[in-house]
Amino acid sequence: MWSEIVASRGADEIGSCLLEYCHGISAEGFTQLTAYSDSSGGQNRNVKITAMWTYITQATGVEVVDHKFMVSGHSFLPNDTDFALIERAKLKHSEIYVPEQWYDIIAKCCTKRPFTVNRMSSVTFKSTKPLLNSITNRKVSDDGQKINWLQIQWLRIRKDKPYVLYFKYNLDEDFPFSSVSFAKRGHQRNLGTFQLPQLYKDQRAVSKEKFLDLRKLLKYIPPIHHKFYGQIKHTGHDSSDILEDECLHQSEEEETAQE
Repeated sequence: MWSEIVASRGADEIGSCLLEYCHGISAEGFTQLTAYSDSSGGQNRNVKITAMWTYITQATGVEVVDHKFMVSGHSFLPNDTDFALIERAKLKHSEIYVPEQWYDIIAKCCTKRPFTVNRMSSVTFKSTKPLLNSITNRKVSDDGQKINWLQIQWLRIRKDKPYVLYFKYNLDEDFPFSSVSFAKRGHQRNLGTFQLPQLYKDQRAVSKEKFLDLRKLLKYIPPIHHKFYGQIKHTGHDSSDILEDECLHQSEEEETAQE
């Protein structure tokens, strides 16, 4: 989990979460992983996620990754139940002001199988740009067929075939995989040796409109939570001082009213 001032929600961000997770399971000795997701092209079913899976199989102990995409409207994922648990827990909390409160609610909402909340920070989000620059995103499979990314339902990446993507357009175990090579001509560097750069060099800024809305809402937010809002910047300039002044102003007004 993370807030909007830490990162966005694109393919690089999702890939960074996968990398964090796979470092953890690799340390526990797991070598094979099957991932299930919806078919969102912007977040899940795209070349950036494929490149990150390839990097994971080279940089961690995970040797085989199977990524299966569910059919929209015709499938159900267990995390849908998890989201329902979170929604029910939220109803018991009438006031939620800062991300930390969300983290706490989610960590405690399932007593039988507690969720582990991983607080992602700016340093944990990595860019796949070096990986994309080291491969050729071919549009035709090895057997000469045009690749339709929007129809792929199963991706497989293997450590022993670092530049080969195996895929199929169904989830039939007995149906053979097609394949495509992403290798560039000439010497191929081991993708696992890349040092992926941070995706964000600084705190993300919210839009100016959202920033101004937050200023208007500060009077409804307890002063104890103002510190979080005091660090928010907007797209125009460094606005933290402005919000800090606003917080102080609100606090002074409240103290005067109490007197």
